[in-house]
Amino acid sequence: MNSGRDLPISALPSSRAAHRAAWVLACAVFPLIWMGGLVTTYSAGMAVPDWPSTYGYNLFLYPLASWLEVWDVFLEHGHRLLGAAVGLSTIWLAILLWRRDSRRLLRWLGVIALGGVCLQGTLGGLRVTGSSIRQMTIAWTPAPLFLSASAGLFALAAQVVLGGGAERRSLVFWARSAAVSAAFFALAWFGVDMARDQLFLAKMHGSTAPAFFALAACIITLTSPGWIARGPAQQSASAGRVQCLAVVVTGMIYLQIVLGVNLRHIAPDAAPWWFLVWVWSHLIVAGAAAVLIVWQWLAVRRWAPPAVTRRSLLLAGLFLLQLVLGATTWVTNYGWPLWFTTLILPVQYTVVAEGLWQVLSTTAHVGVGSLCLVVAASTALWSRRLLALPATAAADARKTDAGQARRKQRR
Repeated sequence: MNSGRDLPISALPSSRAAHRAAWVLACAVFPLIWMGGLVTTYSAGMAVPDWPSTYGYNLFLYPLASWLEVWDVFLEHGHRLLGAAVGLSTIWLAILLWRRDSRRLLRWLGVIALGGVCLQGTLGGLRVTGSSIRQMTIAWTPAPLFLSASAGLFALAAQVVLGGGAERRSLVFWARSAAVSAAFFALAWFGVDMARDQLFLAKMHGSTAPAFFALAACIITLTSPGWIARGPAQQSASAGRVQCLAVVVTGMIYLQIVLGVNLRHIAPDAAPWWFLVWVWSHLIVAGAAAVLIVWQWLAVRRWAPPAVTRRSLLLAGLFLLQLVLGATTWVTNYGWPLWFTTLILPVQYTVVAEGLWQVLSTTAHVGVGSLCLVVAASTALWSRRLLALPATAAADARKTDAGQARRKQRR
């Protein structure tokens, strides 16, 4: 059986250019998340009052001296410039995937990434223009239009991906898809008018950024030569358990991120018990995620290939660092807990608002959380690619041979 490892790179269903473009995108998203964390930590989100312009200037033509003069403006405008770089990188990646990748899934993942970056940019802009949105009815302004168009595009892409080839040749299919997409467009437009709370927009913006980072990392995996050229999956009776654990761990880490975002963006006039709700939810999910990650590592080190084992071990190390950063973030923002200073060690700490340690620990906690999500998603993908139950291994091998035969015929 030909494993596919001897195939030349030109025979693979993706190109090295798309793989490199995905790496560029992911490497641009990570500092963007850090910069976004700094913007939130310093409360610099409203340092620039207009969008998409910056004090009336084109985004790329804002004077350098004015940009560097004020720290908050430097953060907010720098965040926008990094966002623009991510947007351009996403466009280039989507073009490469659509033109050079023969897999339908990868092509539509490029489209979804393009819609996602438009959605993320619009959410960031709506945070700035939110005060104006409160005072007007739904109108043909750029921000609601972009957000609604992104929702309609997502709906259309999902229907096309799920539909079969025969359905896509039917006029009825496209009419139904257009109607559903228009409905999503209208719902998103209505949601923009209803979501008048800037903290709601901040929560959405903070929750979708790590998801987009994970999507970029998944595209890196799916376009890598190792993923494409690797042979049939290894048979293991524990494959189902390992794969299920990997997916659950990924979902748990993302839930942890969403809870952290809500904890970080509590309205000043919210009832005090809301703070307790988000804190305890964050702690409980963190404990559950830690248990699942340890369970996953114990499972994969016995049954999984080295590629999965390494990622699982890396995830365990990153999550341990994340727990340490979480504790440091609490101390630098709220001081040592009373039970700790009473029962364990009578140590005191003076909280310094926007102090160096507070800024570093809080922003690092955000960044490492996103890295944990990326590694968990990569572990889930590779466990699906490299492991298979004995009953399905033969079927996977036949699919691999059939795919290689089709690629040879196209050449």
